[in-house]
Amino acid sequence: MTELRFILFVISVSAVFFLPNGLPTLICVGLGLAIGCVVIGRGGAASAHKQIRKMLRFLPFVGFVVLCNALFTSWIEAAWVGLKLWMVCVLTLAYGTLATTSEIARALTGILRPLQRFGLDPEEIYLLVAIAFHLMPILRRTFTETRIACRTKGAKWNLRTARAVLVRTSWQMLARVEQIERALIAKGF
Repeated sequence: MTELRFILFVISVSAVFFLPNGLPTLICVGLGLAIGCVVIGRGGAASAHKQIRKMLRFLPFVGFVVLCNALFTSWIEAAWVGLKLWMVCVLTLAYGTLATTSEIARALTGILRPLQRFGLDPEEIYLLVAIAFHLMPILRRTFTETRIACRTKGAKWNLRTARAVLVRTSWQMLARVEQIERALIAKGF
């Protein structure tokens, strides 16, 4: 069931960009927003507020994409691309809300199971994906803490400071990968 949900998610997200501009895209956007609202409403008012803020965080990125596309095509075409991209972001947020990182990694492993014929172990792929998913929040937190520490010490944000932050974050990441791997193996992943 997890693999089927993942495959349907990938197909729906891919199909959004192949829709012709016009009514089919508007219908798809409406359905996507309805799905997003249903998923958002499942967690209660506090969760819905948090999910809406997450959706609004996509808007600067979508706006940047629209602006870049407008430079090479018309504003109308750029608006359609922006609408489709925002739809993909909403669907991804909805899927991410419904599935845990372990479920996503397990679904990817199930889909890649035929690669055993070529000597690739799907369990190793699962472990790699699970480590990556568990490492992202840690990496973000470490980067933020290091940046705040530099700011607190009065360091100006320049190339040298950025390099120091990236070096510290990289070392922290390498130290955490082994810890996460051991923890996942101990949990039976």
